[in-house]
Amino acid sequence: MVAVPAFSKTADVKAKSNMQPVRILVVGDSLSAEYGLKRGSGWVALLENRLAESVNWNEKPRKTTKNTTNNIASQATNTPATGENTSKIGPDFTVINASISGDTTSGGRSRLAPLIDLHHPTHVIIELGANDALRGLPVAKTEENLTAMVQMALKSKAKVLLVGIQIPPNYGSAFAKQFTETFPKVAKANKVGLVPFMLAGVADTADATKLFQADRIHPTEAAHPIILNNIWPELQKQLKK
Repeated sequence: MVAVPAFSKTADVKAKSNMQPVRILVVGDSLSAEYGLKRGSGWVALLENRLAESVNWNEKPRKTTKNTTNNIASQATNTPATGENTSKIGPDFTVINASISGDTTSGGRSRLAPLIDLHHPTHVIIELGANDALRGLPVAKTEENLTAMVQMALKSKAKVLLVGIQIPPNYGSAFAKQFTETFPKVAKANKVGLVPFMLAGVADTADATKLFQADRIHPTEAAHPIILNNIWPELQKQLKK
């Protein structure tokens, strides 16, 4: 995967609650950086909309038929140096998308400390590992990097959500099994939240090709609401605490 920094955008909408400020930092790869998609259609942008529409975390968000992020954007600028996309949802909620296409767990590990120092997140979502597997990197190293990232975020007092990914069996059943088990293993050892498989309902469907771009690696725009629905319940648990 070619490294393509995420698009940066700031959006302001009216705050709908008096809750404590929430700052969500997303550290991921192309699956979170809107690779091959129009800006504002990836799951992180959809998360911004859902946060903006939720009166409180105990409520179910209203259903929408389209992404409204671009309609509320007040300004947009490219940030090739950091690949960060920051959207402030009123004075209470901020989402920082620091995902970069092509990134690995090693890259995320090296970037996380400066990101935490800069943004002081209350929540950190870690979505990395797919490129480790595609490059055949040792699973033990992936586990080491994920563990280091989780512990780094916990040390900063942020709540952590680890987003798991699975790989096709053609990489070898033993490798695939070991890789898949890494995410729950790290989450359990560090007592953090876990999304077992972010592409559930996308990659494991009978006609999965319809939900992937031509490269058969990156999900289409239609798949991203499904991805958000996989992530939201676990994130919501943390937001309600």
